[in-house]
Amino acid sequence: MKVTLTSGTDRVLLTQHPFQLSQKVNLSGLSANIITSDANTDGANFLRSNFQTRDVDLEGYIRVSGMKDSIIQKHRDTLYRVFNPKNKVIVEFEDENIYYQIEGYPVSFPVFESGFQNSNHSFQRFLLQLHCTDPFIYKAKKYIVFADVVPKFSFPLQFNSVVFGEKSTSGLIETVYNSGVMECPLEIKMKATNTVVNPSLLNVYSGEQIKFNTTLLPGEELYINTGRKKEISKITGNIKEPFYYALDLSSEMMNLRVGDNVFRFAADENEEYLLVEISYRERLGGI
Repeated sequence: MKVTLTSGTDRVLLTQHPFQLSQKVNLSGLSANIITSDANTDGANFLRSNFQTRDVDLEGYIRVSGMKDSIIQKHRDTLYRVFNPKNKVIVEFEDENIYYQIEGYPVSFPVFESGFQNSNHSFQRFLLQLHCTDPFIYKAKKYIVFADVVPKFSFPLQFNSVVFGEKSTSGLIETVYNSGVMECPLEIKMKATNTVVNPSLLNVYSGEQIKFNTTLLPGEELYINTGRKKEISKITGNIKEPFYYALDLSSEMMNLRVGDNVFRFAADENEEYLLVEISYRERLGGI
């Protein structure tokens, strides 16, 4: 399995020469705080639970056999640069049919252990310790496009009537499946190909909706992120601006529930000119 560290534009593969992990990364045992209230009977009443932060250790070594000291130091500097406590670090795990990632903040710069059993002519051991304020493990991002264009262009050509494509009318409603173990946030994009009045997206099962009291002109786009850092913006050309004030009071920053979710987009006028895309990353509690 490939394990990659990413921080900004810097990346390092911890499972490719000269780096190697010495043991499998432990991503189990996420704990929770259980909140209760006193009861007049035995025990207590459950109120809610909150997941705690997660600490992750990555133990490995640099293969240094035959390397000059300057090259060894270069590899150490690579880890120092990527694993900087001032920056967020993303750890990606990839196999043939598996992708998931966690993110967090280093509790220190890399620890290079001393002593002949840890540092010799063959290898240099290191320890990377990560504190994950977002404790969840995320799968690869998935994309759902509503009312996509159905291709009609084909050969042989008939020039008396050539249809390049048509917009699917059945795509106003889409089922989105969350195979994770808990709700996950959504990223939503709504783009107008012509003038659209008061666009909205409804979760049919829960009744939650996100609706805007605005008129979108051709080419304008709305972006909504319901995650930890919530965002509602309008994009016109290359200009992005906050757009919270256009949000209808009935709106909710909804999440994707576990299992099937049925969404329908609409608009008060010209919904056929609205393009909608949902993207999400399913959450796991452990691996």
